[in-house]
Amino acid sequence: MNHTGKEAHAPKYDRVTPANEAFVANLKRERAQLAEALNELYELLEEYAPSWYSEDQHEKAKAALELLGQGDSLPSCNSLSNHRDRAVLSS
Repeated sequence: MNHTGKEAHAPKYDRVTPANEAFVANLKRERAQLAEALNELYELLEEYAPSWYSEDQHEKAKAALELLGQGDSLPSCNSLSNHRDRAVLSS
């Protein structure tokens, strides 16, 4: 109910229409593409661990992937330094 004691009605833009469904479907496709690209970049950075790739950048990328729902696919490594150590040892 609103302040007048009458029930409030949902705004018209909350109603499902074919245009809304198409818009949402497009947003989901675009989000999936962005998540996939970010995940690939993250994996490359983690694998090659360039010297300029800081712990702060690692945490930002990880947080972005978690926000996009890709956090479950992240490597189980606790620290970027482990990747750098492995990169140095393998070269």
